[in-house]
Amino acid sequence: VREPDAFNGDRTTYRTWKSQMERYLATFRQATEDDLISALMSYVRGANIDEWVNAYADQHFDGEEGSWDRTLSRVWDDLDAVYTDRVGEHAALQRMRELRQRPGHASEYFVEFEKLLWMAG
Repeated sequence: VREPDAFNGDRTTYRTWKSQMERYLATFRQATEDDLISALMSYVRGANIDEWVNAYADQHFDGEEGSWDRTLSRVWDDLDAVYTDRVGEHAALQRMRELRQRPGHASEYFVEFEKLLWMAG
C-alpha cells in the first residue's frame, strides 16, 4: 500500500484521500487506536487546515497520556462533517439522474454509474 499524501483541507480531494488513508492505516494491524488516530492526524496538515488540527488536538488529545478521547471512527466522522465536498456529492447525484445507457455499452454505463455512486457518497 502506497503511503498517502497529506490532506491539505481541499474538499474536492477529501474523499479520495480518505479512501487512501483508510487502506494505509489498515496495514498497521498491531497499532493501538490512539496510535492510528495520531498517524491519521499527522497526515492532515497545510496552511488551510493547520488551525483546525491544532484546535482539534487541543480539545481531544491528552499530551501527558498520549491518548485521544475519541475513537478512530469518531475522528473520521468529525473530519467528514467538515471536509466532505457536499457540492461535489450533489453534482454527482445530478449526473446519476441524467445518466443513460447507450445501446451496446452496458459495461461503460455500469463503470460510470459505480464511479458516480462513489462520488455521491
